[in-house]
Amino acid sequence: MGYGKLLLKAIKHRELIFLAGSAAVVVGKKIIESEEFKEMTSNAVANARVIRQDAEAKFSEIRDDVENRAQDVDFKESEKKVKINID
Repeated sequence: MGYGKLLLKAIKHRELIFLAGSAAVVVGKKIIESEEFKEMTSNAVANARVIRQDAEAKFSEIRDDVENRAQDVDFKESEKKVKINID
C-alpha cells in the first residue's frame, strides 16, 4: 500500500484518528499524574543513584589498585637498576 492510499484512508477517518489521539493524551496524563508512576520513577532514580555510587566506588578501587601496581613496578625497576649498578 502506497503512502497516497494510506493518506487518503487517514483523511477519510480523521475524526476517528482525532478521537484516538485525544484518548491517548487523556490516558497518558492520568498515568503520569498517578501515584504509582511517581513512586516507580522515584525508585528508578534512587536505584540509578545507588548503581552510580557503586560504580564510582569500584572505579576508585580499580584506580587505587592500578596505582599500587604501578608503584610496585617502579620499585622493582629501581631495584634492578641498583643491582645492575652495584654489580
